[in-house]
Amino acid sequence: MPRDAAEQIIRIILHAQEHQGPTGNTVDTFSVCSHECELQVTKVLARAEAHTSSLRKLASTILQAVRDTRRLPIVACMYFVAYHQGDDDAGFSWATMVMEGLVPTSSKELDAIQAQAAAATYSHLASKGHGQAQFGMGRLVLAKITSKTDEQPNDEEIKQVQMAVDLWQRAGRNGYAEAWFELGQLYYTGQLVRQDKSRALTYFEHGARGGSAQASHALGTIYAERAQSSADSLFMDEATTLSALAARYFLQAAQNGHIPSAYNMGHLYLCRDIPSKEHKSRYGVLPDDRNAREWFAAASSKLFLPAMMNYSAMLLEGRGAGDMDTREADLDEAQRVYTRVIHTGSRVAMGKSAQESMERMTETARRGLRLIEEQRQSAKAKDSSRGGEASPQMQQIVMHPYVSQVLKFWSTTVGRDKTSRVVQYLARFLAWYYVSVGAPKETVMRFSSIKSNIALSRKLFRIGKFLEHFQAALKAVATPDPVLKVTAVGRQLGYACYLILDALQWIHGAKAYAFQKETYQKIAKNAARFWLIGLTFSLISGAYKSYHLLQRNKHAKAPRATAEKEAERRVELHQIAAETKAVRLQMLQDLCDWLNPGTSTGWLNLNDGVIGLAGVLSSSLGIRSQWIKVNGAAK
Repeated sequence: MPRDAAEQIIRIILHAQEHQGPTGNTVDTFSVCSHECELQVTKVLARAEAHTSSLRKLASTILQAVRDTRRLPIVACMYFVAYHQGDDDAGFSWATMVMEGLVPTSSKELDAIQAQAAAATYSHLASKGHGQAQFGMGRLVLAKITSKTDEQPNDEEIKQVQMAVDLWQRAGRNGYAEAWFELGQLYYTGQLVRQDKSRALTYFEHGARGGSAQASHALGTIYAERAQSSADSLFMDEATTLSALAARYFLQAAQNGHIPSAYNMGHLYLCRDIPSKEHKSRYGVLPDDRNAREWFAAASSKLFLPAMMNYSAMLLEGRGAGDMDTREADLDEAQRVYTRVIHTGSRVAMGKSAQESMERMTETARRGLRLIEEQRQSAKAKDSSRGGEASPQMQQIVMHPYVSQVLKFWSTTVGRDKTSRVVQYLARFLAWYYVSVGAPKETVMRFSSIKSNIALSRKLFRIGKFLEHFQAALKAVATPDPVLKVTAVGRQLGYACYLILDALQWIHGAKAYAFQKETYQKIAKNAARFWLIGLTFSLISGAYKSYHLLQRNKHAKAPRATAEKEAERRVELHQIAAETKAVRLQMLQDLCDWLNPGTSTGWLNLNDGVIGLAGVLSSSLGIRSQWIKVNGAAK
């Protein structure tokens, strides 16, 4: 929607609300704004050639961006008008705002009529199969029962509970994953229904598969408790399985924006005074202070106090520091976080128990600030004792963090291989180029020799690697999705067979054993075929993942009714965008690689110049991927 149209709509609604707010004596006659106001808004939309959904999106934008509660009636009016123009999602958002008490009217009588109108909206949308509305109707039904003081529900109330359960099940099947989470909570606690933890677990799993961060967190909590119990009883194999499940679900929830799960991930990774194997059995991950620090930092940025305390403590102790982190920067960050904790504790009202906990945290934060000051004074004293010696320029270069990152990258086998591969394919391109421009034979032979020697050495370092791909193929058999399972198994088997034949090519090239010319040509061609098969399966897998990410993205673009849900939606969209980028880059890399065996097997007819440039691009993408794994993404 154009900015001027949005501003005009806001002015129309403000003017209407100044002169006349919500009106109506019955549910049927209730209206958030006057008919004239609604008519003017629809005319603005028509002139701007904007769809009704753009009005709903404008309302959602205002809802998540503006903290002033005086603006909520404007948002409610936009949702109401959009609903009257046929946007069901807008109707749900308006009804939810009413039920949450965000848009009170001028009188209790009108409040009651508005609440009835919102309930009627839920009912109407639920009858049309709107998942969120079905969920809302279920909450309304249960709210009537839980508001009563009777300890045991009567027969009629039991029927109403079953009605709410049915509504939530339909909502879950219609794509609203939070309904599965609420069902799980209902049966796990045994409130209003007979307790059934097995059934609750099934509902939580449905919710987690549908993208509910709360359901994933609930599963993580359940499995973590079971893992701890098994470990305490020395059933370590069982504990290992359960803790891995807990870590998986906490990670899933954290990636979907669930802050306590992000804190839990930090807690799982935090190094302890136990062997790594026992740590993995108890917590589902290998100990890693750097990962712990990153997760605590993520939760700390959302002002989650336990995470803030752990994050600042790690900074103070220098634990989990990366190559780019300096001691002074860590102390500055710890000081900032501790100060924020103290500030938060001084202005948040809470109960007695929570207040005592908050006082302990603020006292720890003050003690942390004193330790920071002591460490700074100690560092200054050490600097003074050195007599102010200046570091040589060469030392600054050698000790530069980027140099450390490069060395760390080259310390990995994949890092060295990808770097060599870039040089190999660049030499292949240059050899072709100098032939095409008629350069001296010596120049051409120089680059051809570089290409051949690097290719032969890379084959040596790949000997035995086919076993890794056979192992990966066996693991891929357990993949739940049939398409991803077939493509993963096909890809790994293709690469494994290619590498077996690749080893035979090295034996011939190194003159350890000379095959007959015809035999060697068959080995080379079959190696190219298996490489082609592996790459083809990888491309199919990438296309399949891209399609599903597109569907997830469409679902995630639907705005949420509350600011908290809207924030979760933005986190999900960010995660989908990151996954989509990774899949597309991998497909581009596979496509570039495909040109080489595609030409060797006769499917394509490309020259060494094209294959060389494609190999350089593919290898550069591989370097980028490995660099991120080793050093993390650039911030």
